[in-house]
Amino acid sequence: MRTMTRQQSGVVITVVLWSVLLLACYQNVEKIQPELTKEQMIAILADVHLSESLLSEYLKKPIQDSMAHVYYLQIFKIHKVSAQNFEQSMQEYMKSPEDFQFIYEKVLEKLQTAQAQNQKTGNSKMPEPTDRREPKGNLNRPSILERISKNR
Repeated sequence: MRTMTRQQSGVVITVVLWSVLLLACYQNVEKIQPELTKEQMIAILADVHLSESLLSEYLKKPIQDSMAHVYYLQIFKIHKVSAQNFEQSMQEYMKSPEDFQFIYEKVLEKLQTAQAQNQKTGNSKMPEPTDRREPKGNLNRPSILERISKNR
């Protein structure tokens, strides 16, 4: 019977130690169900990107940051979700690259379709957010997006 050399035993010990180390670091990440569906995320993210493009086109940098917060709140209100629900769902979808890629492909398709429709109709304005619902309260007051669009 053949015995191991010192070099072979060193290799075996190294492999065993690395295996133990890797197994000790392994953590089974429990996937939590996102609170928002993929369809909801697609609609919300399309509106977020639309609002960001409006902000960058019409406003100067210092104002953009404060207005972005207002836009996000209005988008969440339009879609009847909270910022916490959106953030939780975004974190969960980011854990699944396939889901996240699917969502952003659909967002891109949605934005490209809106842009093509605008070019086809000759409308140079950016499209209104999707699933727009009238706010409760003072209905005569134009929304932020309407005010920005009119100022152009």
